[in-house]
This record gives sequence, C-alpha cells and structure tokens, in this order.
Amino acid sequence: MKSYRIAFIPGDGVRQEVALEAKKVLDTISAKHELEHGIEHLDWGCDYYLEHQRMMPEDGLEKRMAFNAIAIQPTIISRLTISKGHWV
Repeated sequence: MKSYRIAFIPGDGVRQEVALEAKKVLDTISAKHELEHGIEHLDWGCDYYLEHQRMMPEDGLEKRMAFNAIAIQPTIISRLTISKGHWV
C-alpha cells in the first residue's frame, strides 16, 4: 500500500469549511484506491501572518519539502492582501 504525507493548510474565515470538505474527498479516494495518507495541519494562515509578520516559520520551506503534497486554500493570500488594503 502506498503512503503519502500531506501538509494541510486550511483557509481562514468562511472558506475554511471548503478545505475540510476537500479532506473528506481525499479520505474517500484513499480508501477506494487502498492508499494511506498522513495529514499534518500547518497553521500558516492570515492569523499566523498577523501575529508573526510572515506567512510561515523561517524553516517553512524546509518543512514543506518533507511532504508529498500540500493542500492549501487559496483564500489565505487574498484575505491577507485585502485586509492590508491591497487587492489581488
């Protein structure tokens, strides 16, 4: 059975439930095709940025390389840029 490590970065605010539904789809596909996946939640959304003034920790790129895939919600960037007074 193949095994995959997936970094899961859900979006902020109202869109977060979309990413959680996507995880359910991933679970269904994995069960159907006999795949294993380990999901690690990375809390690198807008709240992280507002607290640390960066989107991820300094070693974030290195951490990302340990995963086979990254599931990210695109509203992370758009909410941040709008909150800073900029439009994407």
